[in-house]
Amino acid sequence: RTSVSLFCPLELLPTTSKTMANTGTLSSRTYHRFRAVLHLWILQSFVPVTLTYVFLDWIGGLFARTDGKVGLECAASKSSSAAEKASKLSGGNGDGDDDDTASIASTNTTASISGSDDGEGECQGDGENPTKGKADEQQIDSSTSSTSSAPSSTPTKSPTKYCIVLTGAKMSKHLHLVRCLRAHQLANPASIEMKIVVLEQDKFRYNATRFSNCVDAFRTITSPRVSPEAYISDILNVCREFQATHFLPVAAPAEAICDAEIRKHFDTEQNSTGTKVLHMRPELCLILDDKHAFGKFLKDELCLGKATPNTMLVNSDDEARRFNSDLLATKQRGNLRRNMVIKNLSYDPVHRLDLFCLPAKPVDLDSYLAKIRADGNPISAEEPWQLQEFLSGGKEYAASC
Repeated sequence: RTSVSLFCPLELLPTTSKTMANTGTLSSRTYHRFRAVLHLWILQSFVPVTLTYVFLDWIGGLFARTDGKVGLECAASKSSSAAEKASKLSGGNGDGDDDDTASIASTNTTASISGSDDGEGECQGDGENPTKGKADEQQIDSSTSSTSSAPSSTPTKSPTKYCIVLTGAKMSKHLHLVRCLRAHQLANPASIEMKIVVLEQDKFRYNATRFSNCVDAFRTITSPRVSPEAYISDILNVCREFQATHFLPVAAPAEAICDAEIRKHFDTEQNSTGTKVLHMRPELCLILDDKHAFGKFLKDELCLGKATPNTMLVNSDDEARRFNSDLLATKQRGNLRRNMVIKNLSYDPVHRLDLFCLPAKPVDLDSYLAKIRADGNPISAEEPWQLQEFLSGGKEYAASC
């Protein structure tokens, strides 16, 4: 509240010496704000917040110890006065009754004082043997411990240990996944022990995930674009170093195939490393990574037929023009079910948002082909593109696996 109130309107502040002379001092609002700022500054400068907590905790501890000692002395004095009153009420002068009463009172005094934490050895009863009292305490403790140890004879189950190695630390979904894993472990501390190791290439070594409290270790690895072999070797070495139980790739599109190849190495070294790979096999990954191959897989292998969008492979600019002419003719006959979107089969974060559809005017198609060639992503046999039916106007569903 004080910090917010510092931003006062300029008209509240004295602007000229004449105003200062008329008022004699600053306005009351400005004056109190200045005092509040000065007060906070003194507190933060001379007595830091952390030091204040330490100092107060130390003072509180002193008072707690003093209160315990004083309380013990008060209990002893109250018990002794109770013994005196009991002897007076008995009316005995040299009789045996007053001795019995006094011994009973002293016994009560000893019992009440021995129950205090801070009263060890300070206030013993007048007629009490301290050695006997200690022997009784030892006997009670031994019986209590034997009783308490009887039901706990069943062995406790040791927690399951996990060491999870994850790639892709630069991505926010990686940080989210790490937090979910750590939350699961913290929710079951008695049954799960977990070490989380995150990996990223040197270019992105200063990522947010490595500084998270959920992460136990961070290592840099070679980019698969530089050397797929070195990328796989680095991950295998990290898994051996930390004796990883699981490898979980949070893959970028360029790394998915390499991560699938790692599974082959772990399958052959399963007996030595014991690491389980939470990823698909390379054969399935290659199908899912190629939009055209995935469309053919749905139509031919799974026999989904017309439920699958049609797909065609485009290997050159001339082939794109030929498909465009055929689609224009089909549209004129009224047999075109949907337009076809043309998109790059390789990872292309720039042109995947274009959504350029065929059939189009030949001039517009030539202009688009020139644009993607100038951007460095031309259609070729080595880097083919795809034509696929463009689905629109319906509900869109996404699955996160």
